Amino acid sequence: MDETHVISSLVPQNLHSRRKVLIILCIVLALVSAMVFILVFFPSLIFKDPKQVIYDSINKLTKSDSFSFEAQLFGLDDLGRLKLSGSFIKSQESYSKLKFDFVTTTPDSPEKTILLDLVFNKDEVYLKPFYSGFTEFENQVLLEIPEIGKSETYKVIRPILLEEKWVLFKDTGESSEATKLLKERYQNLIQEKDITKLATKFKETIIIKSFDKNFEQNGIDVYKIVAGFDKSKLSEFIDEIGNSIRNDLSKLYAKEIKDAVDSLNWNQNLLEILVDKKTGNLFSVDISLPDLNAVEESSSTFYGALTDEYLRAQLEKELRNNQSLPLVRVINIRFSDFGKVSKIDKPSDFVDWYDIWKVIEKDLGSYFDNIGGLLGTINPTKQFAQARDTKRRADLYAISNAVYQFAAEHGGRLPDTDNNDATSNFPKIQKCIGTSPNCFNLANAGWENGDMVVPTYIMQMPYDPSGGTLFDTNYSIYADSAGRIVISAKGETTPVISVTR
Repeated sequence: MDETHVISSLVPQNLHSRRKVLIILCIVLALVSAMVFILVFFPSLIFKDPKQVIYDSINKLTKSDSFSFEAQLFGLDDLGRLKLSGSFIKSQESYSKLKFDFVTTTPDSPEKTILLDLVFNKDEVYLKPFYSGFTEFENQVLLEIPEIGKSETYKVIRPILLEEKWVLFKDTGESSEATKLLKERYQNLIQEKDITKLATKFKETIIIKSFDKNFEQNGIDVYKIVAGFDKSKLSEFIDEIGNSIRNDLSKLYAKEIKDAVDSLNWNQNLLEILVDKKTGNLFSVDISLPDLNAVEESSSTFYGALTDEYLRAQLEKELRNNQSLPLVRVINIRFSDFGKVSKIDKPSDFVDWYDIWKVIEKDLGSYFDNIGGLLGTINPTKQFAQARDTKRRADLYAISNAVYQFAAEHGGRLPDTDNNDATSNFPKIQKCIGTSPNCFNLANAGWENGDMVVPTYIMQMPYDPSGGTLFDTNYSIYADSAGRIVISAKGETTPVISVTR
């Protein structure tokens, strides 16, 4: 076979190979184009995981250059209607704004409007308050105290309260020692990596109740996700908050928060989240909570439970027995203008707070000069003694609350130290509280299973501000013949301070 014939016989094979490659490339390109088309115009066919939809939309919100929002708070019917709105621009030099709009709805009283406008960036905050009842209030005050109308403070503040001027707050660089300490303590309160960790942990708490991929809201195609929470995961999330936020507050109230979480059924339709299908932006969030007013026997103790440990323990028990509580809507938030917020101008007609404060200081100086004689008549020794007695009384209430909370959670039994649930060595006669062998060690008193008074029911055992220690708190305790707990201390302005419950 000659060379010409060999070459000619190879040409069709090369062409055939090239055609195969070209066909494969065309198929791949067609598939990629189809996927892009589906992703853009039919995203519901791609996004199957509602949790990921929520996570991505929140992530976009945090990374957006700018956005606006409107929020309506519910459940304040006896007080008023509260709305929040604002626009945020991420650039530190640009200004953002917030508006608080509160309309009072107190029964048998005319509605009053309270507005608070804020315009701010990283260096400055401009504030403008408004109260629709100011003129009426002003007339009443001037009628009763006419000399106020002559003060420079009144003349400076009045235009601000009439919504004629803004107030400028800015860092003058002259921070007080207290301010410096606060900045040092809280400047690293939470770091960006912690926020990411918390977001991931929060995602794990969500239980999807329903996922509508073909919902429409205000003419916009959205994903509608209804969700509740996994109680155990929510508890872990709270633990993570305590680990991430670098301050003592979260640790102080960690037990109370976790107790509240454990008290309720969170696997209900508590969240309704709408996400724009086209952009992936968060459209709106509705948040509901179990209606505590549905707990009839405990509704009267709810507000007391905020400050009283024993009442809180009772409330928790009632809540545990009412796991199917109806829901009450708490807040609705709507988002818009992602990346499209127009420039916000800073106010031009304002008064610097520093100048206002100088006027107030001057007026206060004159006032105290006039009452200097009165200040001299105050007996500081007596004032300090009264303050210490107030501290003693607060300590006694704190101890009694801890004892009663323990009793509420343990069938009425009082905490003791004999390590035997069948018996009790709780004092029947007055006995000092402390770790001394002669005292009753209430801090270590508890239940055989390990529920001790400290730190389960009170963070630390209080002791008398004058000479008390953990060894001997100088406070005493006992249960009288009627079963009432009597806790007492020696007072200074009052011989004996006692709390009986």
